[in-house]
Amino acid sequence: MLEKAPGLYYDFVTVPAHILEHIDTGINLAPVPDSLKRPNNEIIDPEEVSTHKNDPTSYLTPHRQTLTSDRGDAKDSKTNTDLPDRNIKIPSSPAEDDKDPAVASYTARYMPKKR
Repeated sequence: MLEKAPGLYYDFVTVPAHILEHIDTGINLAPVPDSLKRPNNEIIDPEEVSTHKNDPTSYLTPHRQTLTSDRGDAKDSKTNTDLPDRNIKIPSSPAEDDKDPAVASYTARYMPKKR
């Protein structure tokens, strides 16, 4: 029997029951013959991860976890983790019609002016 489309069977063939072999798989799927299996070309060579905390190449060292990061070059580079302790002036210019950047906010335009 051939299945031309899902559920569309044609060219039925009658087979004597004594040439068939019954395989009881229970609730499992039928076994797949080796001729239908694709070879797996995956190669896995596991490496032992260094767990010694004083080893600088170990992934478990606090220094490597907090003070370095990979910036895309496959190397651990020192990261900038220091926070500034003072305000940094960001250069900016006021909007076109505003004279003072301090009063250029939306809130300053609708609030009543102090006298």
